[in-house]
Amino acid sequence: MIRIRLILDKTKQKQHKDKTHPIVLLVCEPNRKPVPFVIQGMSCHANQFDATIGRFTNKYPKYAAYNRILQQQEDKANTIIATFIKKGEGFDIAKFKSAFFDIKSNLTVEEVFDYFIKQMYESEKIGNATVFITCRNRVKAFAPTVKLSQITVQWLIDFEHFLKTKSKETIKDTSISNYLRTFRALLNKAIEKGFMDAEDYPFGKGKFSFNHLNLQTRPRALSKEWIQEIESLELIDDKPITQTRNNLIFARDIFLFSYFSFGMNFSDIAHLKKSDIKLGRTEFIRKKTHTPHSIATHPKAKIILKKYAETSYQDYAFPILNDIIHSSMIQKKNRVKTVLKDVNSSLKQITEKLGIDNLNMSSYVSRHSFANIVRKNGATLEEISELLQHKDINTTRIYLESLTDEQKDKWLDVL
Repeated sequence: MIRIRLILDKTKQKQHKDKTHPIVLLVCEPNRKPVPFVIQGMSCHANQFDATIGRFTNKYPKYAAYNRILQQQEDKANTIIATFIKKGEGFDIAKFKSAFFDIKSNLTVEEVFDYFIKQMYESEKIGNATVFITCRNRVKAFAPTVKLSQITVQWLIDFEHFLKTKSKETIKDTSISNYLRTFRALLNKAIEKGFMDAEDYPFGKGKFSFNHLNLQTRPRALSKEWIQEIESLELIDDKPITQTRNNLIFARDIFLFSYFSFGMNFSDIAHLKKSDIKLGRTEFIRKKTHTPHSIATHPKAKIILKKYAETSYQDYAFPILNDIIHSSMIQKKNRVKTVLKDVNSSLKQITEKLGIDNLNMSSYVSRHSFANIVRKNGATLEEISELLQHKDINTTRIYLESLTDEQKDKWLDVL
């Protein structure tokens, strides 16, 4: 049961210059440390407050009138708690604070971003925090002081227009879609925390949608024949095996390992441990989704792993991370980002050597290629989504190329 108490905070740190102390509303949850909320504009000397009933004594000027205000504060707090119980919601101190101080009407979007970014850093979700920071900066460039309560369908339309036409650099539709998706995630989190009312949510059916931005998304995939060309391409590279910059052989190995490992993401490759490979299987936790994944280790993937077994650091499968140098989560994140940039640059050089045109080559092409090749060999959309560990099957659809006329026409034969 949640209890409410009004007390006088007599700690020296909280004492005002006039020697008075602030009155505090204590929210007491079972088995938890009480959380204090200062009642603004309410303070007095120790002999002017009765701690047993939580009220001013007659020694405080106009004590009866101010006691009625204290009663109103208590009633407000108890009403908020009763609302939680009536709705069947678990008590959440952040939601209580938002409702008690009417934070919803005053919170800026930047403050909400910063609140969740801090949480992400504390829980070591560095990648998520980076995505939120980028989106926050886009919003600040458009409307630096916008409040959460001012976010409407029209505001989102104007924000999208700004990103398309008035931003300092050209932003692709896919990137704009990502920013809007991140902003939608922010509002969902804000509703969960009680910073925003669900009825004010501007996304959804009959409201704002950014599905039109995804129509121009083009899959990035190579055919099986091009993969084999990359595999057999003769590359001469005199760089140390541990050097990742401008190392074409290392970049190709990473690309092929991803392809032969069900399109494994680069971050997962970087964090992969030798101890994750056992009994013919590779078992790891995906960095993006924090879900376990178990796949058969392809014979060609085994060859690549063996190549780097003696040159990688600690238990890592590849010479990308070194716990001595990259000890913090942020250092690891920055290192992975740097090496990925090097790998992608080298992969572009490889496609130039092969004369592959109209392809924005990167390590992610191996993931797209894997998805499309297994699809053309009979894998269902659901199976591919599972193999890629996608939470949303619509994400998988974006990966896949449209069926050719020949592929569509063959289904007439079964009628």
